[in-house]
Amino acid sequence: MVPAVFLGLLCLVLPGLFLFARFALFPFVLAHRGGSAWSALGTSWRLTRDHVLLVLACWLPPFLLARVASLVFGGPIVGAAAPGTTLAWIWTALALAALYGAVTEREEGVTESSMPSPHRPRAEDCSRLTPS
Repeated sequence: MVPAVFLGLLCLVLPGLFLFARFALFPFVLAHRGGSAWSALGTSWRLTRDHVLLVLACWLPPFLLARVASLVFGGPIVGAAAPGTTLAWIWTALALAALYGAVTEREEGVTESSMPSPHRPRAEDCSRLTPS
């Protein structure tokens, strides 16, 4: 029995977690950049190349919270209706959205110093406002 469980874990669960981590940014890529679903999957794969463990770290705490909330409040069948489950999935979405923003900024080379100050208008913004 134990070797079968270990074999199932090795062949199904671990590759599933790896694929989940590589494609976790897919909905954010599709919503932000548009394009086809296939290109969004490829972009998600590329963006998460060095961030598999970080994606899993963003996903695992809310997932475990949702499972505990499901068992405590709703039982295993009615788990989706448990109050903590909804908050856990919102937490997951926010964490992955923040990760997508950070990875995208790093990929595009955007740094805090290259971003415009919210309190100081840029020169090109001022030139559009002045009458010709």
